[in-house]
Amino acid sequence: MIHQGKNAIRGTYVRFVGDPFEIGPDNALDYCTDGIIVVENGIITAIGPASEVLAQDIINEETYIETYRDAVILPGFIDSHTHAAQIDVAAAYGEQLLDWLNKYTFPAEMKLSNYGYGNEIARLFLTECIKNGITFPVAFSTSYPNFTDALFNLADEINMRIITGSVFMNRNIPDKLARSCKINYDDSKELINKWHDKGRAKYSVIDRFAVTSTPEELEVVSALYKEHPGVYFHTHLSENKAEVEFANMLFPERAGYLDIYDYYNLVDERSIFAHCVHLTDAEISRLSEAGSIVSHSPASNMFLGSGLMDLKKYIDIGLKVNLASDFGAANKVAMLPSMDAAYKAAQLNNYSLHPACAYYMATAGAAKNLGLGDCVGNLQVGLEADFVILDNLATTTIAWRTKQCNSIAEMLFIHMMLGDDRSTRAVYINGKRIFVDQSLQLV
Repeated sequence: MIHQGKNAIRGTYVRFVGDPFEIGPDNALDYCTDGIIVVENGIITAIGPASEVLAQDIINEETYIETYRDAVILPGFIDSHTHAAQIDVAAAYGEQLLDWLNKYTFPAEMKLSNYGYGNEIARLFLTECIKNGITFPVAFSTSYPNFTDALFNLADEINMRIITGSVFMNRNIPDKLARSCKINYDDSKELINKWHDKGRAKYSVIDRFAVTSTPEELEVVSALYKEHPGVYFHTHLSENKAEVEFANMLFPERAGYLDIYDYYNLVDERSIFAHCVHLTDAEISRLSEAGSIVSHSPASNMFLGSGLMDLKKYIDIGLKVNLASDFGAANKVAMLPSMDAAYKAAQLNNYSLHPACAYYMATAGAAKNLGLGDCVGNLQVGLEADFVILDNLATTTIAWRTKQCNSIAEMLFIHMMLGDDRSTRAVYINGKRIFVDQSLQLV
């Protein structure tokens, strides 16, 4: 049963009162074992211990309260770099990045020129996001505008936050994916006018990576980005050593991989750079100076053998780092497995990633870095009501381990190490419950 207007959810909630990397994990988490979150017209209007909320003149007998026991209520997850077009390449065997793209990814994306098939893949992608508690994907589309339009349309149907856009790429790809700079510019401009800042949608101007763009195309990308203040720029950077070498070979006049984008004025506080495994110290400093966002994609980096990003080094320097799945190379449209991978990757770099930090990178921290911390990403009055409820009884092992917890941080760690889509008991988007107990309202 779904109730419109004012509603409330009750149970154990966890939220952030600060950046755990700055003030320490123990100081950053606020939790309540019996709390109530009141939602009205998609916005959180009250939150606190149940005894306090019920004592105020906030909830009346007509307010529907959904209670979740043996569960934890969290802000919905933000996946800061994923590929809506790559469901067909999940679990594709045996290749590293460049060969993987040619063998699996490009053929899969070519099929999306078909409108009906593109709609089916877009719906499947967003369904998988929701099943895994992702309420806000920052996604690559592909070069076909019909697929980008389908993503926006479906997200709009359920009032889901999304950042996406059509992909610029015009060399070192199959001819069927390549589109002229002018056509791609015109189609992208039309999509921006149709979707950017309409409802909860935002547009990103996307360049696949420098390897697949000519200098002429990057000029067009730069012009489109400059002409539309408020949109994002999204690309890949320094994911794989062979890719770095190839990019430097294609642009020998530039000082390095990042300098390719810098030359075209694409490095600023609204730029999202995925992976960033093999940055030079100069590139790290430049990204930090520009306030650009790094999307850490550890599951994908390990699956494709790309390498291990040094998370602690980047955080200590002051880079803005979000967590991302990079589906389909990550094989799962999921943030809990991404946290699992981030923890393991950090361990291999002699750093123990605290669960508060991992969740922050996928919720409040991600929203803040995207410039949307005043809209989404946390459980606070005035923010949009996007929630995921994780089930402490999701599996036998999770049920056993969560009953032994001595702290909320330990409970969060158990979920991030053992969790998957079975962990999602319910999902609320803009205050509306659209998923409960493996049942979806989306499809």
